Amino acid sequence: MAARRQASVNRVVIRIDEAVRSQDSDALFDPALTAEAASALWRVRRSPSQAASVFLALAVLHQKRWDATGQPVDNDLALLFMHSRDAARPLAVLREAEVLRAGRHRPPGRLRPGEQRPFTEYLSGRRELVEARRGVADPEVVDEAEELSLRLFDDALKREVDDFLTSLGATPPQDGGSPFGALVDSVVHEQQDQSLWEERVLHLAREAARPDTPAAELARDCLAVAQKRLLHRATEAERRFDSSGDPDDLERAAVALSRASFCDAVSGGGKEAASYSMRIGELSAERFVHQGVWDDIVHATVAMRMAIDRLPARDARRVEYRLRLAMTLKSAHEHMSATYGAAGGTENVDAAVCELRIAEKALEELDVPGSPAGPGRGGVLRAWVVLHLGHCLFLRALAGSDADEADRELDRALDLFDQVHALVRRRGTLGLPRRDRGGRLQGGGLRARLRLCRTQARVLRSFVDKRITGLWRAAFLGLWRGSTTRNPFERMQWRQLTGAADALQRLLSGRDRSHVNLLAFLGSSALVDSDAPGPHRSIRVARLFGVLAMVNGSWGRAASLLRTGLERALLQDQLGIPDLARLAWLSQCRGMAGDLVSSLLSSSKVPEAVVAFERHRAVLSSEVLAERVGLAGLGRTRPELERAYREIAERLRRFEISVDAHRPNHASRRRALLAERESVVRRIRAVRGLERFRQDPRYADLLAASGQGSVVLLNAGSLRGEALVLNDGKSP
Repeated sequence: MAARRQASVNRVVIRIDEAVRSQDSDALFDPALTAEAASALWRVRRSPSQAASVFLALAVLHQKRWDATGQPVDNDLALLFMHSRDAARPLAVLREAEVLRAGRHRPPGRLRPGEQRPFTEYLSGRRELVEARRGVADPEVVDEAEELSLRLFDDALKREVDDFLTSLGATPPQDGGSPFGALVDSVVHEQQDQSLWEERVLHLAREAARPDTPAAELARDCLAVAQKRLLHRATEAERRFDSSGDPDDLERAAVALSRASFCDAVSGGGKEAASYSMRIGELSAERFVHQGVWDDIVHATVAMRMAIDRLPARDARRVEYRLRLAMTLKSAHEHMSATYGAAGGTENVDAAVCELRIAEKALEELDVPGSPAGPGRGGVLRAWVVLHLGHCLFLRALAGSDADEADRELDRALDLFDQVHALVRRRGTLGLPRRDRGGRLQGGGLRARLRLCRTQARVLRSFVDKRITGLWRAAFLGLWRGSTTRNPFERMQWRQLTGAADALQRLLSGRDRSHVNLLAFLGSSALVDSDAPGPHRSIRVARLFGVLAMVNGSWGRAASLLRTGLERALLQDQLGIPDLARLAWLSQCRGMAGDLVSSLLSSSKVPEAVVAFERHRAVLSSEVLAERVGLAGLGRTRPELERAYREIAERLRRFEISVDAHRPNHASRRRALLAERESVVRRIRAVRGLERFRQDPRYADLLAASGQGSVVLLNAGSLRGEALVLNDGKSP
């Protein structure tokens, strides 16, 4: 029986060791490992020495998981198994781990019958040791508890360990009793000045580089723990962004990652420099999608190129990194095309094509299973590289001024999509090798993206060849795909593709002679570089869908779409983005506001149309007049408020033309100024007669303003224009 128990322990230890050494995330996070360890612990529950081997293996396993994901619970579980390995009741430790994993030790969770709080066995054992020494704590017990308190993430458990230290007459580390805790806190402190922070980390690095001394060991441990905590902070900020959509969380994540990268560079020689640079670049690219600030795309491309340069020449990750760089450059091309039209050029998409062709050639040269029919990640990367290359050629065909060259680009794009289709048929379902917040590879939707891009290119080919049947088929396919997919973003893209195909079909048949930019509508209908549209894309799509609804006479739907797009564009003013980016958002309001007024008038909603006209006219006028709107009467009644308002407006103007407006923390500083301006605005609204200062107009106020005469409002939309006449304070 003893031999069987030992064999069971050996099997578990070997399996965990293989998973840790394999560098395979699926093996590392295999739930069967925990189940087998629990079974082995049940068999050796009466042998603490054999159970200690299993606990040590579990500690190593969870430490490796913590290194891979940055999940605090994995760090705390590793500490639990390590410090409780000699417990007299191994199964009790196993139940403690289950409580810790489920969080039942924290309110509002409750322990189940037979359960106890984590580290109960450890603390009980240490108290027994102290009692055996007649109340005198061994220095090793105090040092061990201090280290445990420093490395725990769970505040509730940390307090219990600190209470144990206090009962021994020792001072808990966070109260200043441990230089290690003070040093870690000084490195991970979020609000300190960057130059001061770098000086402190460099000082620790110099201490760590000295020969083996207690101070050097302390400095090395401090940098290692600080790096992990900064990485955890970045991961948590990214998760908050996923749920809230607040771009500030992306900035916090980027700051934490850059500091973790600095710690890695000065302490570990920059072993993870490439992955840190790529993650920082991806954060900047994601922030660009949500804010449209061009500085972010510059920072993203620079960081990604640095990541590529830091990798060895034959490292397979260079291909994946080039793919992500190409996706970012495509986002830049889309932004330029949406903002400037044909004048935006094809510089960014040309650069993306170059990166993808280099990646394609590198895949052929790498000695990895990367052939189209071969197994492994190389085949997945090849499929995505070819798909993105085809999509880039399609975008160049849309933007190109030479008709013959555009026609050849479109044919090459269709050929590449056929190659990806053949590859998918041979290999089955492939997933985009993107990484989740913990760094593990996750699947994407190659088949779905391929269907979209292929149909998108076929719609353009049918339009160029004037084949109405091909457009009709694409519209029918889009209706079917849009109604069957469960992904809301894919559903939106299929509906947009359907709308473009239907409109192009009516244009060819002569049933529609509108001036809607249908090719731009088609160009944004399939996006293979994102799982979310972002405000910039959703605003443009709302405008195009709204215009198509106007063409079809669906005035109510058009008004709803255009109003949604306008509200989304005006909300960007609250993000603290630079003036140039903000004006780019507001420039999209001009045509949308005119179309909204037209739609409301056609729906017989005259009061809403008048208010919409005056509201957006006031917004655009305030940009032209630079904060001079509505201040004429304020100087006579409350000159101090007028001075305060002009001063904060001038400070905002000076900030926009300063170097500070381009620093990484520009958004938070700009929002602080905007909050100060809002405080002054609230004081102005408290003045009688200025209650509506910088607020939307009301219909009754507009009628009253017309007085005894007539006011004519001239509206110009993309399809039609109107004149509204307010006569003697009466409705038009």
